[in-house]
Amino acid sequence: MRLPLHPFVAGALAHYGIAPSELAPNGWRVLVAFAVLCHFRGAGAPSLPVFRHFFGLAPLPKAKGWYSFRGRESVPALFTGLPNSTKTWKEEFLLVSPPPGAPWRCPVRWGEPSKEATSDPVLTEAEAAVARRLAQGHGVVDLKTYLSESNLVAAKISRVPACSGTEASRVQPSPPAKKKKALAAAAVGAGGGPSGETLRSELQAKERALAQAKGKISKLEEELGKAKARELAEARQALAYERQLGTQVIKADGGKGAGAGKRHRGAQ
Repeated sequence: MRLPLHPFVAGALAHYGIAPSELAPNGWRVLVAFAVLCHFRGAGAPSLPVFRHFFGLAPLPKAKGWYSFRGRESVPALFTGLPNSTKTWKEEFLLVSPPPGAPWRCPVRWGEPSKEATSDPVLTEAEAAVARRLAQGHGVVDLKTYLSESNLVAAKISRVPACSGTEASRVQPSPPAKKKKALAAAAVGAGGGPSGETLRSELQAKERALAQAKGKISKLEEELGKAKARELAEARQALAYERQLGTQVIKADGGKGAGAGKRHRGAQ
């Protein structure tokens, strides 16, 4: 829900004779999503008769005075992804007053829809063509991702500044680091004021931090190389010592054997 209410939203509430607080969260989702769908599928301004062709107002089970919209079984479904339940939503109401000279364009007191308001609409040829256009678009829309802020802004449901979305709302990846740097440099060049100076200072600070980080990495790599060299030298020394010790043992054993032979011949 966004304030002030979109003309289509206010017109729908006025048609059914219900206040905004009587409409359950899923009802708001369907109502707003229909306006967004009309925008992205080139159907023009959302039409209340076409909306009523696809959806009917129904009271919530075991909740007197609360309403929501349900898709009619006789027409193709437009949306999916509605939550099965929204917990504790009845505990989060707030009081909203319009500015002076701008009254609500819909009922503010609770009421009940008339039978005429909930009856099946009779579409004109133009309205029937719009209904076919919506039903034959790109398939059923998942409302879990469709009701993004950018899509609401594009359909003029919300007035929050944002980039207009696409029909299947996507998350744009962040630009690479080099591209970010180029964009920042371009912004600095075009700033010409305090904002440009601020960007230039931030960019220089980041460059200094990057240079310091590179220096630390180089120093660590150098120390690691020296440590590996020391380990290799110590290993070589240990190996040479073991070889030398083995040669001395062999010579000592050979000398003992020769002396024993001489003593044996002298005894004979």
